[in-house]
Amino acid sequence: MVVMGDHGMSREGDHGGGTQDEVAAALYISSKQKLTPAELDLAEFFASPELRDRSTYSQADSRPVTVLPQVDLVPTLALLLGLPIPFSNLGKVIPEALVMGLLGAGADKPEALWQVVQALRHNAVQVNHYLEQYNA
Repeated sequence: MVVMGDHGMSREGDHGGGTQDEVAAALYISSKQKLTPAELDLAEFFASPELRDRSTYSQADSRPVTVLPQVDLVPTLALLLGLPIPFSNLGKVIPEALVMGLLGAGADKPEALWQVVQALRHNAVQVNHYLEQYNA
């Protein structure tokens, strides 16, 4: 199950501006199937410099919250669901989501990383094809 909003809202009810409350949206993902293997150390995985650069910390606690462009959800969810990336997509695959999905499905680490490389290549070809169509 994937539940997400397309935008946030200020305390005053505004939702078309550029404040943090208006541009941030929540994302919740739940599955009956295991999403990650038990032996995967998520704390270590999410402490990588690449992810740390995209993380923010809430005032309430020190757990990192990864901040992602909403447009990146389209290719990521498409590939996780076994669907083609939509033609007009301009987002990029979220590698860490694919890695967790592949490891949770039983792939070993080298195979998961290889599949992520293939997904990124597929995504790059798709975006390039879209841009070429509209550049002509």
